[in-house]
Amino acid sequence: MEFIGATMQQTVHAEQSAISHAWLSGEKALAAITVNYTPCGHCRQFMNELNSGLDLRIHLPAARHTRCVTICRMPLGRKIWRLKRC
Repeated sequence: MEFIGATMQQTVHAEQSAISHAWLSGEKALAAITVNYTPCGHCRQFMNELNSGLDLRIHLPAARHTRCVTICRMPLGRKIWRLKRC
């Protein structure tokens, strides 16, 4: 959910929603997550802090099997990332 004019902490992003749902359903760790766009800084930090964050694979349309730690090191900005396949 996004509320126009609200701060980042007052929104729920798809990545956070999916991960929270998995946790509430009894999952202990995540191996991979599929998203349609490179995660924002807020979501990168959220995923990096998971107990499986260092090994978490993020599936993007432009790059397969990218590790969360790799995406967390990418610069933030308004440009579209052109990722090579891993």
